Amino acid sequence: MSYPLRDDTILGMLGIPMGNNDPGLVTPMGRADETGYPKPRTQPAFSMSARRAEAARALAGDGAFRASCISDKASDQLGVGIISYYGLDDVKRAIASIMANGGDQYHVVIFDNTEDDGVGDWVLDNAPQVKYIHSPQNVGCSRARNRLAEAFAALGIQRFVIQDQDVEWRADVPAIMNKVFDAYPDTGQVTVPLGLKQMGNHKWDATGLLSPPETPGMCCMYRLEAIAAGDDPELVGFCARYVLYRWDSDFSFSLGSKGYKVRVAPDAKGAVAHNHPHSGIQRNPNWHQEQLRSMQIFAERSKRYGWPSL
Repeated sequence: MSYPLRDDTILGMLGIPMGNNDPGLVTPMGRADETGYPKPRTQPAFSMSARRAEAARALAGDGAFRASCISDKASDQLGVGIISYYGLDDVKRAIASIMANGGDQYHVVIFDNTEDDGVGDWVLDNAPQVKYIHSPQNVGCSRARNRLAEAFAALGIQRFVIQDQDVEWRADVPAIMNKVFDAYPDTGQVTVPLGLKQMGNHKWDATGLLSPPETPGMCCMYRLEAIAAGDDPELVGFCARYVLYRWDSDFSFSLGSKGYKVRVAPDAKGAVAHNHPHSGIQRNPNWHQEQLRSMQIFAERSKRYGWPSL
């Protein structure tokens, strides 16, 4: 079975190596063979040895956003990116909800952050208009978002939503969020009220300006210009040092360091449902260790850039 767009086609065209062509690379599926794709694993799906965890961390350091992917032709089309991690059932619901709420007018891309669990086959058979990028290893939350941002950048798409697999639309989410970008050009990121409710004590003013300027990344819209901006490469894109925790807080604060604002779209209240927050994180057997590691990274970067300690 061939897929509509795999990492070796779309990412190859963009000049973005996934790091899978090293025959010594250890991945969550097993050791990669000469084709660059891992041989069948001999361990359970969620089993991850210490050596593999170290390999994942090493790979995360190579996943920075590449501004060289940005097309010189800007498009007015909006994009929607979905990150999947063992998420076939979630992806089915997400795509159905997107298409039921205006999604056929958007460029939809799925980044599959696992070995083949059926998502690619399902997309080919049921949603051929959806583009599919397959990573045969889990590259983490930040790298996956950088890859999606690069894919949209290469298409000239300037604004796009990136969401978790378990988010379902109840309205035309990009259209609602895009109004905030149109009204306030200094906005780099727009979020939905639901995510803030899950976090706790956040407030926003009449313009949607968020305080504190931090939001969870389960469903946000981004301005490509804001992602790519910055003279400091450590502030460009999503910090690839994070695997599955604190990356979203880091990104929100990094926008502030570059002069961009984080806003909420008040009209998006009730526009999305989040079915099972954090379940993908907690399926990773090393999530406690990664949580601690991420907190250390965030503390280090907060000190460096003067962000609030969380």
